[in-house]
This record gives sequence, C-alpha cells and structure tokens, in this order.
Amino acid sequence: MKNLTLLLFFVLLLTSFSSPEVQRKLIRQNGYDIECYVVLEEINNFDNNKMYYWFRNSKVHNSMARAGGFVLHGEFKKFYRSQQLAENGFFEYGLKEGEWRSWYLNGKLKSYSEWWDGLKHGEYVEYDSLGNKVIEGRYKRNNKHGEWINYLNKDTLKYKRGEIKIEKPDSLKKPGFFKRLFSSSKKDSLNPKNDTIHKNGFFKRLFSKKQRNETSPEKKQDTTQHINFFQRLFGNKKSSN
Repeated sequence: MKNLTLLLFFVLLLTSFSSPEVQRKLIRQNGYDIECYVVLEEINNFDNNKMYYWFRNSKVHNSMARAGGFVLHGEFKKFYRSQQLAENGFFEYGLKEGEWRSWYLNGKLKSYSEWWDGLKHGEYVEYDSLGNKVIEGRYKRNNKHGEWINYLNKDTLKYKRGEIKIEKPDSLKKPGFFKRLFSSSKKDSLNPKNDTIHKNGFFKRLFSKKQRNETSPEKKQDTTQHINFFQRLFGNKKSSN
C-alpha cells in the first residue's frame, strides 16, 4: 500500500510538470456563449505571421505575433443563445490546432478546416445552410494549394503556394525534344526528293558539262582542222602520181 501511494505521488508530480496549469472560462461575447481554457502563465515566445488567441477582461481577443493576456489552450466551444453549437476546435498555446468546425443556427455544418501550428494546413470545405458544398480545396501552410472547386460558379482553379496556376493550351506548348527529333526524321523520310535533288543536280551538271564540251564550236573547229590537214596531205600525194 505504501509503494502504491509513492507511485501515485510521482505520477502526479510528473504530470504537474509536463502539463501547464489551465483554467476554465465561461464568457458571453457578441451574442455567443463561449467555453474555453487558458494557460495561467506568461508566454513570451511568439512566431511572426501567426494569429494568437488570448483572454483578458472577460473577452477573447486575437492578434498577430503577440498576446496581451492569457493564451487559450485546450478545447474551445462557442454556442448560439439557443445552445446550438456554433464553433468547436482546439488551441495549443494560443494557436489553432487540428480539426475546426462551425455550424449554422439550424445545426447544419457551415465549414470544416484543418490547422497545424496556427496555420491552415489540409482540407477546407464550406457549406450553405442547406448542407450543400459551396467551396472545397486544400491549404498548405496557410496558402491555397492544389485544386479548388467552387460549386456555385461551377468553376475549378489550380493553385500553387497561394498563386493561381495558368496552364497554356496544348496548341501553344512546345513539343518535347524526342517529338521534334522524330517529327524531323519523319519529314525527311516522307520527302525523299531531298537526296535525289542533290544527286540529280550533281549528275545533271556533270553530263551537261560533257554535252556542252562535245557540241562546243572549238571542238568542231579542231576536228575540221584535222580533216583538212589529211585531205591536203593525201590529196597532194594523189596529185603527184
């Protein structure tokens, strides 16, 4: 029994050091009833570009990169005056964490979002008051990323790190290296005149040269000179006899 008591004492001691001291708060603010928890210690380490939620003077406040009171830590619930749940999620040292949901007054789901370390990161969906999807997409470190669908406008956009990706139409896309390579070889194979034109041009010039040489007047003159010489030679011998 004594050993069991010591064990329980050490467990309580460890848990008291591992988890911060929190306090439950019940608030009525802007027409809503809020149930939340706050850390009863001062937090000084804040990250830039992150929204912190904190409690002071019976109100929940939020500000970038700082807190002016006790930061929210643990489950957060916000109710309509009818006690219908309006919003539910979790805080971790002032930052939203995990799954967050909100509802319409009629009980229909209004939105679903996923958070990581105070940033929207993951699935995001919006609904109308009848329960139909209005917008659906994903966030990556607080930036829209991937395919986003607007069901009202029947429109789909693609994002990359928060910027819309504009894709070129297929007609404007340049063909790849292998496509250009094979298309050029295909053109050459379909147009055999290229090689024959060069070859025909070469042989045509060669034979036309020969033909011009054979029919040139200089050649004719040389042959007539040889004929006149032999005629005179043999003609003189014949006359001497």
